[in-house]
Amino acid sequence: MTDIYDIYYSTGGGPIIRGGSDVWVNYWIDNIAPKLKVKPILLIHNQKPSDGLAPNYNQVSPEPPQHFAVVEGMDEKVKEIDEKIEIVYFDYNNTEQFDELIKNSRRVNILDGHYKSVWYLENNKDKIYSVVLHVKVKDALTVHKKLGLEKTLRFNIEPEWEENLIKWSKYPIWIGTNKLEDKKTKFIPNFYEFQHNKELDDSDLVGYTARVETRKAPHFLNGIKSLAFTSGDGIEWWRENIGEVFDKTKVYDFSYDNLDRFYNLNWGISHSCFINEPFGYSIFQALDYGKIPIISNDWCEEYDYPYRANNKNEFDEVYKILISTEYNIKNKVMKDFREYLKKYDNINEWVIKYLEIYNEDSK
Repeated sequence: MTDIYDIYYSTGGGPIIRGGSDVWVNYWIDNIAPKLKVKPILLIHNQKPSDGLAPNYNQVSPEPPQHFAVVEGMDEKVKEIDEKIEIVYFDYNNTEQFDELIKNSRRVNILDGHYKSVWYLENNKDKIYSVVLHVKVKDALTVHKKLGLEKTLRFNIEPEWEENLIKWSKYPIWIGTNKLEDKKTKFIPNFYEFQHNKELDDSDLVGYTARVETRKAPHFLNGIKSLAFTSGDGIEWWRENIGEVFDKTKVYDFSYDNLDRFYNLNWGISHSCFINEPFGYSIFQALDYGKIPIISNDWCEEYDYPYRANNKNEFDEVYKILISTEYNIKNKVMKDFREYLKKYDNINEWVIKYLEIYNEDSK
């Protein structure tokens, strides 16, 4: 390949959406990629999906299966994304492909990387220009101690890898609402566009829309009548390893296509009590759809918000307070908090800050 191009690397995005970082990549594709001065090639370290192979989760629930619909039309989704940007998916039969593409590129920008060492990135570490940090790895590894748990749902994480990426890159970028003490890291918080601005849903049912990783504290749902839009397999891990029952929780298979449908179900309280949460799309979404969130003590801590908890006992107490509080009071608290968070409804500013990095010294 003789063209000058920059590599942008992620583990998801495009048609593969399993969490907030994948949503972030798609915002990048739609809003930043078209304005790049040097040709972008997006490397996605994941197998190219097709119909019948869409990412999905098994249903695990004490109730009969609460299916919305299976993910369909994946081939069309892949084609639609391919028309926006050139994407190369990881080929397990040709693992040298990524290495060659990176080696011949001008720069490498990591949009959402693995949390452990990847050989082809390490081989080309002198090419790494920026890395977007969607979570602090050390916080994720120790959060179970804050929650008083003996075990944690572990992913393949190497804290040293994150430290190396920060060291190798010219621009480490933090997406959270809280600024880091590291002076090298640039602070570009995510954005959220409020579109619904609904009144509070008058329901005592709790909703949960997050992965089941430890810092999201899914076990806070135990014993509370609730709905969970997440991984059934993950819920099963909590049953087997932590001893949670979730006997009052209906678990819906996660599919990003059904996100709107889930938020439009009749539930009024959001379990948004995530520990060490950097940004939290689902907290913003809850407020947008008229759900009042219970949040952790360390999220948006500069705002005087009354419904906070940091452990299961505190969560249960706040839940009891909420279901006994008058609707008009809760509705006003929710709407005031939503108005405060509209300072993050700033997509244009978000785009400009990233383009300043990606287009730096570009002709």
